[in-house]
Amino acid sequence: MAIGGLTLAAIGFGTLALTLGGHGPYALTVGLPGVVFGLGIGSSFTPITTCATSGIPPSLAGVAAGILNTTRQVSGAVGLAVLSTLAATGADSYARSHPAAGGATGADALAHGHALAFAVAACCALAAAVVATRLPRPRPGQHGPSGLTRPWTRRPRRRRTGLSREH
Repeated sequence: MAIGGLTLAAIGFGTLALTLGGHGPYALTVGLPGVVFGLGIGSSFTPITTCATSGIPPSLAGVAAGILNTTRQVSGAVGLAVLSTLAATGADSYARSHPAAGGATGADALAHGHALAFAVAACCALAAAVVATRLPRPRPGQHGPSGLTRPWTRRPRRRRTGLSREH
């Protein structure tokens, strides 16, 4: 499910990158790709969360969830900052190379910059889908502490009981 969701998100971002330009109906150029992206990201969150937290002992479940949520929030903020910088840089570069007297407007430059950012986001979502294909798969009959199937198993450790002395 995560692979399909991330692929849908990549398709949504890619469609936004290709159709953005202000010369089409909003529903087709922004609305529909936004819905596709939203469905893709939304359907990938739960499988990614399950994979990240399954197999964790109950005593560490809160820590694992906290680390996952913190990572998700920080990476979202950093990703947004990078994509915003790309959009601004792309718009500025386009505006400089196409002077207003030649026909490029501020809206054209903004559309070009945002299309660049959406194309990069599509590549990132597609790369995440490829990485998701390499995640460990659950094995039948193996369940974690919450009853969910664990994606991997470890051999049980032998307990050291110390040296035994015979009297």
